[in-house]
Amino acid sequence: MLCAEHLFQDPATLRRTMISCGLLTRRPDGSDYRRHEQEPPAEAKALIRALGPRRRTRFEAVAMERTGA
Repeated sequence: MLCAEHLFQDPATLRRTMISCGLLTRRPDGSDYRRHEQEPPAEAKALIRALGPRRRTRFEAVAMERTGA
């Protein structure tokens, strides 16, 4: 899932960054990751709204590639 959501093809770095920012938690052995629910700041909400349509378009394109459509 993480590879589909970023362009630099390094999900381990993305996971570590999300953990250090408090967005994810994990078991000490790394076997389980959990999203930490929190209210995003106003700036992040604005960015999420702006990127929403672009993300949906990319998601639809990836889904079509996977199904061979």
